[in-house]
Amino acid sequence: MNMMELHPVATVATPPHAEPYPYETESFFNCWWEHLAPKFDIPFKNHELLIYRKPVMKGLFKMKEVHIAGWNNAWSQDLTADRVNELEELDYTTAWDYFRINFMESRRGLQALDLLITKGYPMLMRPAPTQFVADLSEGMDSYLKSLSYNGRSNLKKKTQRAEFLNPELLPCTDETEIDAFFEEFFRHHLVYWDAKAGRSYFHDPEERNFIVNWAKVLHRSGNLRLDRLLMNGETANLNMSIVTGKALYWLLPINTGLYQEYWPGVVGLYLRLQQAEEAGITHFNMGPGDYLYKTQSANSRELCQELTVFNPRSPKGQALYYYMRRQQATPKSAEATTPNA
Repeated sequence: MNMMELHPVATVATPPHAEPYPYETESFFNCWWEHLAPKFDIPFKNHELLIYRKPVMKGLFKMKEVHIAGWNNAWSQDLTADRVNELEELDYTTAWDYFRINFMESRRGLQALDLLITKGYPMLMRPAPTQFVADLSEGMDSYLKSLSYNGRSNLKKKTQRAEFLNPELLPCTDETEIDAFFEEFFRHHLVYWDAKAGRSYFHDPEERNFIVNWAKVLHRSGNLRLDRLLMNGETANLNMSIVTGKALYWLLPINTGLYQEYWPGVVGLYLRLQQAEEAGITHFNMGPGDYLYKTQSANSRELCQELTVFNPRSPKGQALYYYMRRQQATPKSAEATTPNA
């Protein structure tokens, strides 16, 4: 029995799927397996799908979760028919309890969802963080006109206020500069996120090694964008982005603490949008997180869902399904619904 509640689709920007999504590439998975996989108890893998043990239900016991090799769950992993088939390829003698994935509500994502339904997997769905997008397909002027008054005013007023500081983006174009760039980046990331969230994940050497080595691979393939925002000749903001085709994914920005009263994050975003348009970028993905500067600067959004699929052969998986179903159930969602692909 399936129970799903598919939320209405608002404005959804469909990225150019002909190009690889950042977390769908061989270079990403190779670096992940080298640097981050040792952090997990992984008894089995099939392509980029893996099984590891994860505590659930307040840590009373551990269940085996099928997972896609991923980094910090910051971006959606794309749900495709190939992924569904890989899930089915897992040896039936290999015990796994459930499978969880975030996916974008693109057409192929919904088609893969229909395939899971056809195969009879019990599943639950709930909204995942929306990704915020600047659609530059009609150019910068059209993009600005498409924003709300507050969004347009936010970008223009803050960039104009900082003009006397001569803000400029200085790219990092030489691979020999990458180590020094990230040494500086990590230092500021630790200070900011230790204060904001209690701990930066970059305290872990595996996380630092993964990002630096993946950045070097991306640099060799021409997909990496590293830059620093200079204000009055001093570094006010550091940034890592990935470009694939006509899409740019704004991955890791951090402020250094200088000139905070002049909004270096917003100023840097505006300059990067201008550069993206000049480079032929049509899809500037700011990632998830409903921060004000993202909600005001996005003129399109990619809705995402968190899908949990349960192994019908696993007693633990079935127990978790009914437990989560009771937790999630409401009078309006008690009946199964099937989305249209």
